Amino acid sequence: MNITKDTSSTIDITKELKLLAREHGICPLCGKETLEIAAYVYEVSLVGPILLTIASCNSCNYKFRDLIPAKSLGKKVRIVVNVKESNDLRAILYKSPTAIVKIPEEGLEITPGPAATGQITTIDGVLEGILYFLPPICEQTDNPSKCYEVVKHLQEAMEGKRSFTLVIEDPLGASFVIKSYGTKIDVSIEDI
Repeated sequence: MNITKDTSSTIDITKELKLLAREHGICPLCGKETLEIAAYVYEVSLVGPILLTIASCNSCNYKFRDLIPAKSLGKKVRIVVNVKESNDLRAILYKSPTAIVKIPEEGLEITPGPAATGQITTIDGVLEGILYFLPPICEQTDNPSKCYEVVKHLQEAMEGKRSFTLVIEDPLGASFVIKSYGTKIDVSIEDI
């Protein structure tokens, strides 16, 4: 029996990546001059050109990857998304490495750390990320029961049982939200 792989729909990413620069540098982890850095441009449908930066150290295996849209508004923006139903969770968003994410109803504010990277995800994906990190932190807070209540509310939001507001404040102006098929999401963008 012969099994063949259909490659007619396979995408060869190497043909679509355009190398912009390749450099060597000092690794931030081990301090050796064995860090290889490459910057590429990659075209993403619905988003446009993305700058992809990849760094890896040959000595300690440190790895860093980041992506950022090649086009940005170039000014500080606040994106406010009113999520009212489960379909709204499918809206696609890009959160830049400098963006602050807030859910005001829950008193949540997630600020990026120094190694934060850009992220293409969905609103559902943002909630999943918060729910991954929040429960282990709850026991370390002054009010664990309040923290677990927030976890419960976010789980309800992921099930489409609770509406909420997602706010993205981006000093780079690179973050954005794209309405996906079937979403009736209310998005507003304002300068800050």
